[in-house]
Amino acid sequence: MERNRLLEVLICTYNERIIDAVRLASTFPTSVNIIISHQYNDEKYVLDSLAITKLNLNITYIKLFGVGLSKNRNFGINFCSADYIWILDDDVSITDSSVSIITQYISKLNNPDFITFKVNDPKGEGAFKSYSEKTFEHNQITVLNVCSIEIILSQNFLNYSKITLDERFGVGSTYPTGEENILLSDMLKSGAKGFFSPHFIVSHALESSGSLLGSSSMAYSKGSLFKRLFGFKSYIIIIYFSIKKYHEYKTHISFAKFFCSIIKGAYQFNSKTYNC
Repeated sequence: MERNRLLEVLICTYNERIIDAVRLASTFPTSVNIIISHQYNDEKYVLDSLAITKLNLNITYIKLFGVGLSKNRNFGINFCSADYIWILDDDVSITDSSVSIITQYISKLNNPDFITFKVNDPKGEGAFKSYSEKTFEHNQITVLNVCSIEIILSQNFLNYSKITLDERFGVGSTYPTGEENILLSDMLKSGAKGFFSPHFIVSHALESSGSLLGSSSMAYSKGSLFKRLFGFKSYIIIIYFSIKKYHEYKTHISFAKFFCSIIKGAYQFNSKTYNC
């Protein structure tokens, strides 16, 4: 079957989760090239690349020693050659129509620099979060509500702009959140056009927003994220964010503790000092 040169899938995984990545890769049509970027800290988790290729000829297996999801994604992107990249984690699932929906809307939206779609819950409990029902063009505020598995990226734009993921952010990094928001923000600042399309393309288990926000370390990281994106304007956004999200984190952390941590995250951005 002829390869899909429009879309390529990059699945980033870590250590023993390589098994989940291979499982996910096997659910894609054979016309879609899959790159599995396997990050590890112990050789016992490394698989035989030839064995994976024999299992499915559309899979390319690459490996990277170390930690940091953004590092893994940047590493994997370098191996992508199609016009668009869909970067996935290893704990998601797709539908039979996912690839056709993506390729259809790349064309319908006149080949934008990125598109974001919708995520639903695999148990049928609804959408992963609240989404618009209409297509819209992204801006610096709307990209704050995007998660990585929703995003389709133009490889051509990334190559031209030389934009990469900020490796200080993301799981396994100094600030364990927000790397995808920073990437899209940097793309917009470089002239990218991006759109949201209200169609489901991937499933992921629902998570409690309170548990995601409800720690001093996560609040600190959010403060650093806002400072990275908005500079000194971030303090206004932090006040608004802390009040708006209070109902989500209040059972996990007090407002005072959350606000102290998020302010320190912004104030001490680029500093390793953290005491709150």
